[in-house]
Amino acid sequence: MAAASRERLWGVAAGLGAGALWGLVFLAPKLSPEASPLLLTAGRYLAYGMIAAVLIAPRWRRLAPLIDARAWRALVWLSLAGNLVYFAFLV
Repeated sequence: MAAASRERLWGVAAGLGAGALWGLVFLAPKLSPEASPLLLTAGRYLAYGMIAAVLIAPRWRRLAPLIDARAWRALVWLSLAGNLVYFAFLV
């Protein structure tokens, strides 16, 4: 029972963290109106990239052989086309 409770706590913490980061999308432009949309977009994705790197680092050796060059190109294209353009228009 203790393991399930601990997993639930981690899940709730992850949900709260994701919600807080999502909320910053709307708060950041108001807190720094002098920053350009491009600067806000770059800062957002730099922060998200660092968080993702920390989370994937322990699993990297197991996952790296599974991702080939074609998959990397698709991942980069999807992140640029979907997220950066969306956030630039949002700001």
